[in-house]
Amino acid sequence: MSDLSFQEEGELVFQMPVGGGYLVFGCDATFGVDHVRVVNDDGDELVYWDADEWGEDPQSVMAAILGALMEGAAGVMARVYPDEVIE
Repeated sequence: MSDLSFQEEGELVFQMPVGGGYLVFGCDATFGVDHVRVVNDDGDELVYWDADEWGEDPQSVMAAILGALMEGAAGVMARVYPDEVIE
């Protein structure tokens, strides 16, 4: 996907090096990162975490984010929804 039409104001976009997709960080000058989301190559949001959610379950959220970095969008989906078949 060459256009980043899914990018909202104040967000930084990181193209995942393996498996496709993007990590998108919502940045606030005062509070830092306030949300993280994974977007596939078509611009569809797959998962979203705000600061409260990763504060409540940091191990699961970080595992999903690191899975995305290592395996792309499919990697994060497998960690967030382990019992579902992701195509």
